Amino acid sequence: MKDRVSITMLQGGIADVRMIRTDKMNALDPAMFAGIGEAIRTLKATAGLRCVILSGEGRAFCAGLDMASMAGGGSGNNGLDRKDSEANPSQFVAWGWRRLEVPVIAAAHGVAFGGGFQILSGADIRIARPDLRCAIMEMKWGLVPDMAGFPLWRTMVRDDLLRELTYTNREFSGTEAHAMGFVTHLSDDPYAHALELAKVIAAKNPHAMRGAKRLCNAMGDLTDAELLVLETDEQLKVIRKPNQVEAVMAAMEKREAVFADVDFSGRKRMGEYEIWGPNDDAVQVKLDSRSGQLPKKNDFLEIEGKKRQVKEIQKTHRPDKTIDVRVKVSQYIDDDIPLTMIVG
Repeated sequence: MKDRVSITMLQGGIADVRMIRTDKMNALDPAMFAGIGEAIRTLKATAGLRCVILSGEGRAFCAGLDMASMAGGGSGNNGLDRKDSEANPSQFVAWGWRRLEVPVIAAAHGVAFGGGFQILSGADIRIARPDLRCAIMEMKWGLVPDMAGFPLWRTMVRDDLLRELTYTNREFSGTEAHAMGFVTHLSDDPYAHALELAKVIAAKNPHAMRGAKRLCNAMGDLTDAELLVLETDEQLKVIRKPNQVEAVMAAMEKREAVFADVDFSGRKRMGEYEIWGPNDDAVQVKLDSRSGQLPKKNDFLEIEGKKRQVKEIQKTHRPDKTIDVRVKVSQYIDDDIPLTMIVG
């Protein structure tokens, strides 16, 4: 990762993430795909993380796929491998920023072509120079965009505009991207703008911020009824908790709030497993994989008094011969289907 992507932790829990393959305008070769994926996984496990700034060093944000590496076999990724999330490794370099639990701000200059434009689109907030050169470039090479662009773009831009840009691979500017909805803000200094915004975000209640991102991520997928339930669930996680009380007190006393960071102590413990909700929100569990009591796909579990169905089980065998297990579950189910087991 070190020769492709750098991570520098700034004050206040802000991670400064940069693509650093400057000699190739941060083009995507197998090492860059691996480096970005590793960076996302590293950030997900970083205690105290509150916001991420994603940028590219040198002349460009990211020039897209390195065609020389494509001639030698493409990205080197297996399109069927989805161990990190619902995305395969090529998609994860863009989709992973959206699934990261904290807000991600992209600061783009130079060019953002093809896969680079999809990586830019994975950020929660996208700040670009007016003269940024953009393109959904894949059709030029006889390909289709396949790095998570479509699930990202569907909440950003009009359908007909997306079709035109995809079908023609027409180049467009940062100014046009802003007018169409791909870009949040225009700035002559995108990084400086991103840093100021990151400082504002990092100063908020980190638990509420993660809940807000989960809600934003869910907007394109859930029904109105499901979103209403999710709003309530997220509010119950933070209301009257110490950080929410601190936010109120700090506002009343006109001082800077001092928040406790998100506790990672209950996650990824050796020999145990964790259950993840449909929006990657972790639920604390009290079962131990060493007991052999593991749920199976399509089992129905009661988790914190709510019923969910197991959708996927991912197992990782560790060198110490224990197993990390991630169980992904559905939204709440309110019918009378019998439970398989009770969790928590």
